[in-house]
Amino acid sequence: MFLAAILRFARTYMKYRSTFAALAELDERRLNDIGLTRGQIANAAWTTARH
Repeated sequence: MFLAAILRFARTYMKYRSTFAALAELDERRLNDIGLTRGQIANAAWTTARH
């Protein structure tokens, strides 16, 4: 059970890093188009990774 939780967190974290990196590459205009500011990237990436 503990190992399953670690693996689940690892998958979530990898998804977070991937999403974060993709969003961080966008310029301000593109971020604005999707309704985000640069300061909201981390939160949006975590929200996406957990779902």
